[in-house]
Amino acid sequence: MKSPSTIARTIAATLLCLAVFAAASFAATNPLNEPQGLAVASNGDLYVANSGDSNILVFGPSYSTLPALTIIRGVSRPSGVAFDTQGNLWVSNYGADSILYGHANLAS
Repeated sequence: MKSPSTIARTIAATLLCLAVFAAASFAATNPLNEPQGLAVASNGDLYVANSGDSNILVFGPSYSTLPALTIIRGVSRPSGVAFDTQGNLWVSNYGADSILYGHANLAS
């Protein structure tokens, strides 16, 4: 019979392996590069200011990117994203020293 400490170490090692594989899988399917800010749309989608690639990535409920919704036009090293009460997305552009507005109702 295995001792409780051996069983605990085995469980811990198994959980660590599962966490590493899950993180590697997430990283392989979700191209984050210097993420700087997050905003949750009213429909539950997560918008990420992906500064290193100068885009805004959108993640659905299954934690996978929604490539058709990726925003690149006018985005330059974004440092933050936010939705206003009308559902308009605001982006702070660190690379252009500007605020980007005009992606109205992306979350609807």
